[in-house]
Formats: sequence, structure tokens, C-alpha cells
Amino acid sequence: MTAVEITAANELSAIDAATAYWANKDVAERTEFDHAAYPLWHGQSKMRQRLDRSDPTHLLVRGDGCWVEDIAGRRYLDARSGACNMALGYSRVDIVDAMAKQAAELPFSCVIRYDQPALTTVRYAAELVAAAPPGLTRVRFTHMGSASVENALHMSRLYHLNAGQPERTWIISLRYSFHGSTYLTLAASGDDFVEKVVPVPPPHLARTPVPAFADCPGCTGDPTKTGDCTAALRATVDGIGAGQVAAFIVEPMMEGPVQPMTRHFLESVRDLARKLGFLVIYDEVTTGFGRLGALFGATHFGVSPDILCSAKGITAGYAPLGAVLVAEHVYQAFDQETGIHFPNGSSSDGHPVSCAAASVALRAMYAENVFENARERGAQAVAGLREGLADNPAVGPIRGVGLLFGFELLQLDGAPSVYETTRRIQAACMELGVLVQHGGEYIVIYPPLVIDERETEILVDRVVRGIGSVTR
Repeated sequence: MTAVEITAANELSAIDAATAYWANKDVAERTEFDHAAYPLWHGQSKMRQRLDRSDPTHLLVRGDGCWVEDIAGRRYLDARSGACNMALGYSRVDIVDAMAKQAAELPFSCVIRYDQPALTTVRYAAELVAAAPPGLTRVRFTHMGSASVENALHMSRLYHLNAGQPERTWIISLRYSFHGSTYLTLAASGDDFVEKVVPVPPPHLARTPVPAFADCPGCTGDPTKTGDCTAALRATVDGIGAGQVAAFIVEPMMEGPVQPMTRHFLESVRDLARKLGFLVIYDEVTTGFGRLGALFGATHFGVSPDILCSAKGITAGYAPLGAVLVAEHVYQAFDQETGIHFPNGSSSDGHPVSCAAASVALRAMYAENVFENARERGAQAVAGLREGLADNPAVGPIRGVGLLFGFELLQLDGAPSVYETTRRIQAACMELGVLVQHGGEYIVIYPPLVIDERETEILVDRVVRGIGSVTR
């Protein structure tokens, strides 16, 4: 054997040994992780902490409907939908079959180079635009949510450059918002931790306070109120200079603080943007594809942006895909004889296998009355949590729209830090067989959109008991 052949044989032997080490039967018998042998670096905390508070038997191996199962056979109601992306639940044979068919016929075609995208990708683009909020006429595909937002932010600046306004470079976001994990999207987010993990942020990013909805007559319907929900945004724009602002980016419902916008605020922002000349971007990576009880948050509130970013539920979680829907004037700004083209993209954007999954998922959402179910089950869950947690002083107001709801944990004298409390609540719920999301001081819940009435009852009961076991 040549040296190259010997190396290849040794590599294959190493691969076989790795496969054997992680065989289901052997893993199920281990009681703790071997830090030195664990190969995967994942999550957003230190690996030693993650491995120490778990064990190999908790590794997930299968899912069905709204439930997942670990290697030890324990079943969990997945009330975080994977990562808010398993919109239609697990084991969807229709989606899997469509992906397999596409993979057999044409597993790849590139949309950022050459002139021959896959027919499947073009057809899904047409389907998505047909269902999009009014005024959004074109779509550019990405491979994940952060890439969708990154595209939108870059696009907003280049849009103004092509319009002869290169000075419009500032992007404004809401405090406590979250827009992604790439360098630009993380820097554009509004949480305090951003300053720690992005010590040298890119320039021309500004944060504005979350609107004071409760003080606004238009948001509350109370004419005795005297506030203005756009006052903080106007002040931020004025401080920068209206002619310097490229875009304002907003989540129709902020996941972290579980804070929905209002129709009045979004309408007012749209009117302000038109008057002053900047673009409005909706970050619907989380809220898109049925999460709020309509295809998009823009659909739910009845107000369309100039640019809409999406991902997560677009394929119901079965394959990576993101989308950036744009209004015609945005598209046309990049399709003139003069001006710069839009250069951002990656090889796997608009992957045909992902688009095949997304097409089936989109039709299923309408055929199976998923949006109505999200509204009904969301209302059931919020009502149940409010009743079950009414006497718990550690639980703040429970808010939600559709199947995205949650609450803030309040600091009590002598209690552990809020972050530690929410982490313990997540662990307690897991022990009871339900998976929830915790983010800082918030517990956030977003089960698959196909959750039924009985499963919602189970969800509420276990969450109430899990919270009670930690906070009482």
C-alpha cells in the first residue's frame, strides 16, 4: 500500500471506531459524558457546564408529532418546537418524501452563480410570493435566519446607495431585540450581552427603547392616554439625522421579552418611514410561517414592511432555508442599468431539497387549518397558565400571540439570580416531560402549530408544576 492508501485506511478505521463509540446501545449505558471524548461544540454557554448538568441518556433519537424521545426512551412534549422551527411537528412523511424525490432528481443547483436555478426553487419562490403580505413581490433565498437578516441590513444600505443617498447608513433596532448570531446581526440586536460578545461593533447601529404601548391612545384604544408610541423612535432618528437613517428593523413580536407590537405602532412606523425616507424591515425569523396564527406577523397585524426576513418554520424544520421578501421598489433599485447589484449570498441558498420541503409545508399549513389551530391552542394555553400561576409572585404578566407566549420571572428577596431560576425551571419542566425555552429572565413557549387540545392541557399542567417546584 502507498502512504496515501495507508493514511486513508487509518482514517476509515478511526471513523469506524467513532461510530462504534456512539452506538445507541453503548451510549444508553453511560451515566456521564467523557469531556475529552465528546466531539461536538454546541450551544451558547460553556461546554463543561452543559455536559456536567446532562448525561448521554438525554441525547435525542426520534420524534413523532409534538413529541421527541431520548436514547433512554423518555418522551418529552416539545414546547420549543426544536428551536421554534418544527412548525408541523415530527415524522411528516409528506415532507420527507418530497425531499427524497428532489434529492434523487436534482440534489443541488446554485442560485448565486450561473443562470440555471432549479425549477423547484423558482416554483416555490412563486408560491411564497403569492402568499406573501401585500406589496412584497420578490424573494431572495438564504440558508438560515441570521443570513436573512444580514441580507436585509446590507440590502437597506445598498438600496440607498443606488438611490443616490450614500449617507443613509444608520440602522435602528429596538432595545432587547434579537436579530441573529452573525457579526452584523448580533451587533444590531438590542440585548445587553451584545456589548460583551461584540466588543468592537460595526459602525452606524443604534438602539431605541421599546415603545410605551400602555401610554398610547392609538395602541390602547383609550383616548385619555397622552403618550406617543413612536416618540422614542422619532427621538432616535432626530438624534442621528433623518437623512442618515437607512432602516428600522423590528420583530412583530419580540421573542426575548415576549412583547408583541401593536398595529397602531407598525402603521405609525410605516408612515414615519415613508415621510422621512428610510426602509422598514420586519425580522420574522421567529414569527413567520404561522407562529402568530397567520402566515406572517405582517399578515396578523395587517401592515407590510419594505423587507421581510424569515426562516425557521419555512420548511417546518426539515431542512435549512431562509427567505427575504422585498417590495418591488427595493428589487428594482438593484435591477437598473446603473448602480451596484446585490452581492450577498452563499452556495446553499435556495437549496432545491429545502425548497421542496418548504413547498409541501406551505400547502399543509393552509390545508390543515394550522393558523386557526395556533390561535385557538395559544388562547387555551395562555388562559391556563394565567389561571395556574395567578398566585405565584415570581411570575410576571403572561403575554402571547398565537403559539408564541411566555412571561418574565421576577426577582424575589433572597432568591437565586433570575437567570439561574429560569434555567432551573427549564430543567424542572424537562424532568416532568416538557421542553421549554429560557432566555435570561424569561420563559418562552412555542410548541408545534399542530399541538392539539389534550396536549395543550398537558403542556399547561407540567409547566405550572415545573415552575411551582422551583419558585415556591
